[in-house]
This record gives sequence, C-alpha cells and structure tokens, in this order.
Amino acid sequence: MNTDIIARLFCAALTFYIPFAAFAIPWSMPARVMFFEGHGGTVPLYVLMTATAAMILLDVVANKMCPYKRCRIQWLANSRVALFTIAAFCAIVTPFSASKVLGADDATSYLYLVIFTGSLALSWCDAFDQRGVNRATPI
Repeated sequence: MNTDIIARLFCAALTFYIPFAAFAIPWSMPARVMFFEGHGGTVPLYVLMTATAAMILLDVVANKMCPYKRCRIQWLANSRVALFTIAAFCAIVTPFSASKVLGADDATSYLYLVIFTGSLALSWCDAFDQRGVNRATPI
C-alpha cells in the first residue's frame, strides 16, 4: 500500500480525534478547553476540524484510492495544501488555548505537535508535487 495514503489517513484520523475527544471524553484537554473558553470559540474550531478531516478522507478515497478517472474530485486535489495547512493550524490552537487557562501537561501537548508537524509535512510535500518537483527522482 502507498505510504502517502497511510500518512494522509493517519492525519485525517488524528485531526478528527480532537473534536471527538472534546465531546466524548469530558476529562480530555479539548473538553476542558471547551469548558473554560465557552462554546462560542471552540465549537466552530471543532466543526472546522471535523470538516477538514472529512475532506482529507474524501480526497484520499476519491483521488488516491479510486482506480477510475470518473471518481476524481479535482478541486480537492488542487486544495490539498490548504487542507493540511488548516489541519495544522487547528491542531496547534488547542494546546495554546489550554496553556492559557489550564497549564497543560507536556505529554498531552506532544500529540498536538505530532498532528501539527505531520500536517505541515504533508502540506509541504503536496506543494512540491503541485509544482512538478518529484520527491524521489531517480538519477
């Protein structure tokens, strides 16, 4: 299986985990941030994260995994850089908000840094792919 597909699915799953944890796990950092910050500031962020994860998943299924040309969604393929940049931004907002009101522990913040770094790395790779630069050019 293509490692690019696995990395994108992993990024989508981790991006979806944050809003899931906010509503399903009351003692998690996203839920505590939502409690302290209020629903007006955090719920739109979590909705944006859910929509971004869904669009990344749809992009992987339609543009990477589907063998037919009919199932391609070109606007998603063209907006991959923006999708992964949005995912990186949304992942880093939660620990910054938590450090303001909670004093978040280091172990919890590492997950968000992994999501941030992975999303930015995928965004960087897609930016090079859009400009015709191949990551593994044979000599």
